[in-house]
Amino acid sequence: MVVIGSAFQWMNRPVVAAKAHELLEHEGLFAVLGNPTPLTQIQPGGDRLDRPEVGTAVAAAVAAVQDRWFDSTEHSDWARRLSRPEEVIRASKFGVATLLSVPTRQEWDIPSLVGFLCSTSLRPDQVLGSRFQEFADEVEQTVLSIEPTGHWVYENSVEVILARR
Repeated sequence: MVVIGSAFQWMNRPVVAAKAHELLEHEGLFAVLGNPTPLTQIQPGGDRLDRPEVGTAVAAAVAAVQDRWFDSTEHSDWARRLSRPEEVIRASKFGVATLLSVPTRQEWDIPSLVGFLCSTSLRPDQVLGSRFQEFADEVEQTVLSIEPTGHWVYENSVEVILARR
């Protein structure tokens, strides 16, 4: 079995899929797991937010804050530019990929969101250095302008993509 998490999106996915196929024995399983984030936009017919307008508004507003602070060509719209991971796997020697969705419910608040942002490849805490607190304050004010409690629930699905050799 070969298992890859959300980092698959940052890899040379055709090469990784080919290598996974090569490494696996007959009937071996390749699994890619993707966890939704508080910045994941609602997909048509997909997400089930308790208050969709809050989750969508927070995601859009935080993306706008990031665009003001960082070169938007480095992070914005990357999900739209990349083909879906199951499409990459289907185009590989695997030929078939099954997409499963496992419902998840996440409770978010501003400290959790800021912590999440620091765990992404953008790493605002490292890139901004002494200016990071100013960025975090802007994120907080932006979220509070949308959700004054600073708390929201995000319901989505963890995606599991399976391909068998």
